[in-house]
Amino acid sequence: MAERLGKPKSYRAVASAIAKNPLLIIIPYQRVVNKNGKNTGYRGGIDFKLKLIQFERDLTQQ
Repeated sequence: MAERLGKPKSYRAVASAIAKNPLLIIIPYQRVVNKNGKNTGYRGGIDFKLKLIQFERDLTQQ
């Protein structure tokens, strides 16, 4: 997200904004990964994050 905003060094500010997002499902930030490409923390919990990612995959395969 920080890179998309053209400010790759602002990842902490982006993470802070995501953490305060009251609309976890409506605005899907579960796609956020760290710069190594791994899934990291999610306000709803990592298990919930992985379930949302799988849910999106299932929807796109229909």
